[in-house]
Amino acid sequence: MTSSVVVSRINRQFQLAIFFILFLSSCTASLQQKSDGRPHWLEEPLLENHITVIGSASPQKIGGKEGQRRVALSKARAELAKAIRVQVYDELNITKTERNGQVGNEIQHRTQIKSLEILRLNKAFVKDQWIDPVSHELFYWYVTPASE
Repeated sequence: MTSSVVVSRINRQFQLAIFFILFLSSCTASLQQKSDGRPHWLEEPLLENHITVIGSASPQKIGGKEGQRRVALSKARAELAKAIRVQVYDELNITKTERNGQVGNEIQHRTQIKSLEILRLNKAFVKDQWIDPVSHELFYWYVTPASE
């Protein structure tokens, strides 16, 4: 085996190792934290094909940590209900037609209002949580699947 073949194999293995490391780091990027320790979803709570909200609660004098969890979850559910209570689809079609030398416009307007609250709230879950180390405020990233 010549030295160029050995170098080529090592180079190929090195490339595969780098690719594997980059692939793994991209898979875990969704739950990574910002440089200040805050998770990315506090600023941009976006998740593909999901409706997302943030619920938070300060430390509770009555109820302790369990009370804080209940308050954060309750706030998240309330925010989600507001976000998905009603979706409005509005469509406007203007068609220009010409018949027998006469030009006319046909306007079609369609509005569809769809309530998703019952369908989606039962599928909601806490995707992630974070406690601010200074204020001890609890944050929930609460998500539910978007409509199909």
